[in-house]
Amino acid sequence: AEVRAAFVGLDRLRATAAAVREFGSGTLRVAAYPALGLSFVPKAVRQFREEWPEVRLTFHVAGSTAIRDLVASGHMDVGLAADEIETT
Repeated sequence: AEVRAAFVGLDRLRATAAAVREFGSGTLRVAAYPALGLSFVPKAVRQFREEWPEVRLTFHVAGSTAIRDLVASGHMDVGLAADEIETT
């Protein structure tokens, strides 16, 4: 089940990336651990928006467990977590 959920998440990410490449638009939903959300991610978002201005970007800061749940449920496309996430 865990591996299947990971592949479903990867498939969603691939579909989003393909839409961005093909149409230059779409929505990308990103969740990040607070330490990354306050430093690394804002810089990456700025660069992403310069290259892909038509893509709607949603950004959410959360803890690792919440990030896992958001990505697994399909509410977020990408999750950046600092801790190892328990999946059982």
